[in-house]
Amino acid sequence: MRSTTQVLILVNHKPKDKDHSLNYGEFRRQVQQQVGENVDITVAGLKEFRFDIGVADTKICIPERDVDVRDFNLVVFRLWSQQPERAAAMTYYLRQEGIEYVDSSTAAGRGSKAAQAMARWLAGVPVPRSVFARNAQLRQYMEDPNAELTFPCVLKSVSGRKGRDNYLARDITQMRDVLDRNPDVDFMLQQYIPHDGDYRFIVFGRFIRSVIHRRANAHTHLSNTSQGGDAELREAKDFSKNVRHDVLRVASMEGIQMAGVDVMFDQDTGRHYILEVNRSPQILTGAFPDEKLAAFGRFLKNHAVRTRKPRKTIGRHVPVMLPTLSNLSLTSKVDTGAYRNALHAEDIREKNQNGVPTLFFSVPLMDGTVSQHSTTQFKSTKVKQSGSGKEKRYFIYADVRIDGRDYSTVFTLTDRKSMKYPLLLGRKLLRHNFVVDVSITEGVF
Repeated sequence: MRSTTQVLILVNHKPKDKDHSLNYGEFRRQVQQQVGENVDITVAGLKEFRFDIGVADTKICIPERDVDVRDFNLVVFRLWSQQPERAAAMTYYLRQEGIEYVDSSTAAGRGSKAAQAMARWLAGVPVPRSVFARNAQLRQYMEDPNAELTFPCVLKSVSGRKGRDNYLARDITQMRDVLDRNPDVDFMLQQYIPHDGDYRFIVFGRFIRSVIHRRANAHTHLSNTSQGGDAELREAKDFSKNVRHDVLRVASMEGIQMAGVDVMFDQDTGRHYILEVNRSPQILTGAFPDEKLAAFGRFLKNHAVRTRKPRKTIGRHVPVMLPTLSNLSLTSKVDTGAYRNALHAEDIREKNQNGVPTLFFSVPLMDGTVSQHSTTQFKSTKVKQSGSGKEKRYFIYADVRIDGRDYSTVFTLTDRKSMKYPLLLGRKLLRHNFVVDVSITEGVF
């Protein structure tokens, strides 16, 4: 007897009236006729599912219908645009469980709190125990004496910001009151964590730039300074390596280079939890704007220094001009094995000219002539030579123009008379600026 393949087809929600039932029950019947008896079709609305996150048995299910996503071989997202946060959370879960699904564009809703919590938990990041479902399902869940979550608990909107639509329920009566007063809000239920406030880790790039400890006032469980909380500046080194690793990992995981990662510590166990990752955290407002602005400035400055124009491709030899050396034009050898640039020079002598140390030298050219030069932009050092003691070597600071663009660099003045090319470009200049293609004899592309 052949086993039956289980296929789940998802739509936005179960229709409330018979006029739209063709999108649900009748649709299932017609599809079942087409696929035959070896494939079993189930159709469900995304809004019917309950998402249990951060618990030992993380699952997505419809308790009323005894439907568990893990029982399916294939999940098809037919209609999901009205439920992007549920579709995205489902996508993360299917990937983790190795269940095939179509199509991959459902990850577009990854910005919601529920989808983010699911992705973090599946990646091993500590998150509070959470349940995401319809309000009626949340009520039923907490009325169950066997529920993993217990009171007190927190009800927060999956789309809320700055502490809005975030409530503490100490018992089922308070929870019912919150749900009844907000029938149109999609809530996520989270286990309450006893705490002395939360910590906002400011991440710019790959570094934690500052940490702000935010404490709630006596009238609310919220630590947001926008909701009246107090703040204290802390340093990243005050926290363990594991905490710092989770903060940077979760920001990187979600592709956010400028992040405010909110972390809470359980006062009873000392365990940390990642609450949220906020894009573009407040800089000029909120707590400690001067410190945040300074950190942001350092990030921009460092990032700008690393930003480069697209690199050009050069061959084994390239024509160059030295604007600071009387527009001296030469053909240079490109050598990725050499670290520094080198220029063949003779008659090198250092003199005081009008009280200013000046270096004089000459460059023999391939046509037999000699080009005379002097510069005040130089330095010298003594280099140990095998069998002959130490030799004084000079370095000059000069611009080199390659394909119309000037690069400030350093040249070692050395004896290259036995070499075909008087000028050599080393990898200190080449790196980040050029791609070297040794199959090209000469030129820039």
